[in-house]
Amino acid sequence: MPSITLICTKHAENGACNFNQLYKKIEAIQPNVIFEELPPSMLKDYYINKTRTNLETKTIIAYLEEHRTKHIPVDLEMDLSVFFEKNNKLHERVERNSYEYQYLVDLNSKYTFFYGFKYLNSDYCDNNYSALYEAIEKTLMKLRKDDLFEIYKNWTEVIEKRELEMIQNIYQYCQDFDFEKGLFFIGAAHRKSIMEKIKVRFCCSKIDWHFEDYTDYLRN
Repeated sequence: MPSITLICTKHAENGACNFNQLYKKIEAIQPNVIFEELPPSMLKDYYINKTRTNLETKTIIAYLEEHRTKHIPVDLEMDLSVFFEKNNKLHERVERNSYEYQYLVDLNSKYTFFYGFKYLNSDYCDNNYSALYEAIEKTLMKLRKDDLFEIYKNWTEVIEKRELEMIQNIYQYCQDFDFEKGLFFIGAAHRKSIMEKIKVRFCCSKIDWHFEDYTDYLRN
């Protein structure tokens, strides 16, 4: 039975959430396979042409220079640029109309800066994201704009499809190939939902999942 460790990240460096700390995490696990929150069609841009980069791919590239490890893109194949462009417009509109939203975004950034991956892999981070989503929904109810409701609806539907696609692709890989240790990088905003899907929908599948959780560490 393969073991897979879920590590939640941010796609850009911010204080303690940085290249060096993420590299140490990969080295500590020594995975045979790294699963990435990346569509297969974007592999060329990040790893061959190197016209795009983020914290995870930058760290994986450095790790591959010293280790023989496979890295597998598992995200949904779709035009993410259009998806994120619409989502960013939604968040900009909400930010202009919600002090609560602004506070939670700043809080999330501050905790990420000081505590890095310990915060991003904790219930504190999950709770802040849940509060952020509630702030978005309250603001949309106040604004009462059909176009914003539609963007938010599409956004939540796509996130659901992406998460299921990533989990299913990981399980399919595990059926097709033998390996001992794997690592799954994904943005921290997905942490709670991803863990719930794995525990509820895929609980009987033969993977030994390890969820990094620093809640008790931060509490103390």
